[in-house]
This record gives sequence, C-alpha cells and structure tokens, in this order.
Amino acid sequence: MTSISIIAVSQDNRGHVARLLRSLAIYRHFEGEMHLIDNASVDGTAEEACAAGADDIALTVIRRRVRRPLPENRNLGARLSRGDIFLFCDSDVIFEDANFFERLVRDFAAYKPDIVCPLILDADDDRVQSAGFVHYGLGYYFRAPFAGASRREVPPLVFRVDMLHGACFAITRNAFDRLGGFDELMAPYNYDEMDLAIRARKSGMSMIADTGIYVRHVGGGTTGHIKRWLRGYWFVRHMFRSMIRNEGRRAYLMIPVYGLVTTYGAIVGGYGGPELVLKAASWALRNRGQPLTVSGASDYEVVCER
Repeated sequence: MTSISIIAVSQDNRGHVARLLRSLAIYRHFEGEMHLIDNASVDGTAEEACAAGADDIALTVIRRRVRRPLPENRNLGARLSRGDIFLFCDSDVIFEDANFFERLVRDFAAYKPDIVCPLILDADDDRVQSAGFVHYGLGYYFRAPFAGASRREVPPLVFRVDMLHGACFAITRNAFDRLGGFDELMAPYNYDEMDLAIRARKSGMSMIADTGIYVRHVGGGTTGHIKRWLRGYWFVRHMFRSMIRNEGRRAYLMIPVYGLVTTYGAIVGGYGGPELVLKAASWALRNRGQPLTVSGASDYEVVCER
C-alpha cells in the first residue's frame, strides 16, 4: 500500500501550525506520517504543535537548534521520512478536501507522474492561487492557469504543467532521491522548489496538476518575515543560479535577456531596479562552480512523537 509523508516547515507560526494540524483531523485511517520541522521558533511553535497533534496521523515534531534555510529543513524532513510519496506543504495551508489523499494516491497510480500539484485556493474564499504553472513565453517565466477564478468555474482536470506551487505539492520518494533533493544554496528565500521542478523537467520527469483536489493557502509564516526588496533580490539570484546549473553555456546568453525583463518587473513592482539585478547576477556567477548542496544536517531534536 502506498504511504504518504507530509513534510511541513514552520518559523514563529504557531497559530497557523495549530490550524494546519487541526485541519488534518478529517482524515481517518490515514496511511502515512507527518514531520513538522520547527525552525528554532521563539513563540512556542513546537510545543503548540505537540499539543494540537494530528489525530490519526503519526506526528513527529522536530526542532532546529539554530535557524536554518527552508530548503535545508525540507531536505531534513525528507531524510527522516519513510513514505513512498513526499507531500511538501507550507505550515500555513489548510486541508478540508475530504478526498484529498485518496485521490492523490489514485493520481500517482493512474497517471504514473513524478510530481502532482493540487489546486491552491485562497484561505478565505474559493479564488484560485494556482493549479501548477505552464510556460509563459520565456522558459523561466510561468503563468498560472485559472488564477483568480472561482473554484466553481474550474472543471475537474488533470493536465501537464511545467512548474509547481511551493505551498503544496507531492513528489515520489524515488524522484526526489534521483534529483538529489532541494538545493540548499537557494536560501534564505524562495526558488528552491522551482529549481527542483526545473531539474525534474530537464530530467524528463512527469509533472501534472489535478484541479479535482485542493488545499487552502493563508500565506506567510513558513520563512518568517522578509523585506520586499530582499525577497526580490534572492528570487532573482536563485533564478540565475538555476539557469547556470541547468542550462550550461546557454545560460550566459539567457541571463542578459532575463536581466532586462526582470529589471522592468522590479521597477514596476517597486522592489528594486538595475542594481538589484546586477547584484543578483554577480552572486550567481561567483557561485557558478558550487554544486547542488545538501548538508545532511544533524543539529535538531525530537520534541514529540505522537
């Protein structure tokens, strides 16, 4: 029987974590486990998680002794997990789809994908944040099908996608191991899951979205509070690193083009300009020789097992 390991990371996010764990109470006879990685929170997140529990789901709460980047914590969760499928979810998602896990397992059995993306909805209404992403012109930019639409307007579809939404996605253990996990140099903010999807696509793996299953995404709390311009800088530099690692020499032709497009986006979005993009490109070029980094971290403690 196929088993699932839910892997979530939280940082000073006790309220959302408790809500996440309570939302899992609807799933009786769940075949699997959950690992919650508390990233050295100072608000009692780990203790709140242990108190909340996850009913029938075997829960292990891990606390990092010092704060570490999100991709490192995700890799740690995968290393400690035993499931056939890893379900990575942010600590601020809410499960309320009663058929979620049953259909997720069925998708992997029926379509034989390596990655499955559910529908991601806003927390307070049925508006769609994403159903996976497909290419939008340039290969490193994507658009979200059905974004902004009401869930009632979205037909139940299973279709191929080129990118995933990091708030919630499932990947087989075999595929995750073949890819080598998340690149821990893509820290402290964002793009680690996008790079994982790009590597999966480059490796010929299959990625699908299923609009018939969904979670709700509150937004905020998984990586802590980060200034807007820093989010933009880290996002751009990690995109360039992903290009260099995955595209080889072609990346040096791509970076100037993406640099111009990204500069325009930074100016319009109000989080930077040419200096941000130049700084990001400089970092990526200086670190181009660094291989995919997975630390095998050991500085953690088990707070509780339920």
